[in-house]
Amino acid sequence: MGNESKRRVTRTIRPLGAPDAPVNGAAPMTVTDVLTNIDNRLARASHGFRIFPTGFTPLDETLGGGLHGGDLFLLAGSQGTGKTTLALQMARNIAAADAAVSIYLSFEHEEVNLLTRLLAMESALSETQPGRELTFREVQRLFMAASRKGIETMTSLAGADPRLARALGQTRLYEDRLLMLRPSSRTTTVAAIAELVDRIQQRIGRMVVLFVDYLQKVPAEREFLSEADRISWVTEELNELNIQRDMAIVAIAALDQEGLKAKRIHVHHLWGGSVLAYEADIIVMLAEKADSIARVYYEFSPQKVAQFREWVVASLVKNRSGQNLIDMEFRKRFASSCFDPTGGFVAEKLVDEHVYRE
Repeated sequence: MGNESKRRVTRTIRPLGAPDAPVNGAAPMTVTDVLTNIDNRLARASHGFRIFPTGFTPLDETLGGGLHGGDLFLLAGSQGTGKTTLALQMARNIAAADAAVSIYLSFEHEEVNLLTRLLAMESALSETQPGRELTFREVQRLFMAASRKGIETMTSLAGADPRLARALGQTRLYEDRLLMLRPSSRTTTVAAIAELVDRIQQRIGRMVVLFVDYLQKVPAEREFLSEADRISWVTEELNELNIQRDMAIVAIAALDQEGLKAKRIHVHHLWGGSVLAYEADIIVMLAEKADSIARVYYEFSPQKVAQFREWVVASLVKNRSGQNLIDMEFRKRFASSCFDPTGGFVAEKLVDEHVYRE
């Protein structure tokens, strides 16, 4: 029995001598109750057992099709490895595939910045001629030029640039299924996030995948003696919300001071300590491939170093429901705010092994 199952069971055990007394507001369920619950969930198309493909081929293959309801997915990595890029592209892929509604909460970037990234991403993913795609900077320049020329609508602006028109047309296909918000680091607590999720689910009637960029910025409702205690509490609350709502959460996790200096990062480098590693169902660590590959592969070939710098290694160091210790790789397309989603599995030997012990 996995740890998630253990948590669900221990929350519902009755004390002896009090057969009807709930524990923490929850009463235990008989096997009949559970079977009925499953029947009800299977009967409701919007809340059945669903898989949410991330759109990144090797990751979905390894995860058994993608994210599953109840998964808490942590994404970590050194600065510049593309954590926001990967998370936003996953949110876009889930919304575009009509698998669920993606809610992207970014404590770091405003909504306009995220949309600018999406437009560049769509241009890169849809343009058939290499070099024709819009870059993030080009989209920004188009916006600035529009204000100088008195262009007042995106439709008018897109009419002057067919590349932007195509990118905008692609975002229109999922515009109601991808919600973006820059929350407050003072007031957007887990309770506030729960209210937001409930409002969206009631209004749209769809399953939700929540993206948090990043986890350590989520405030707590009360004071804690240490920052590590606060982060641990927030993580536990997010996981509880995840289980209660039967959704999936993808959260970017920051590194501690040791992790910021490390050449290769590990689970113990997560800011917040062992609770993050314990609560998470899936943990992926991003690293530059050029910094991760054993020297034997490029020692006498400087050209290979340049080739490796075009790739990021995504190491699946924990997967509660299946394979782990898998190293994948994705080619950067950072000028257009995206990765090549096809990717692959790393063939070369890495500098060291990622080991997770629970």
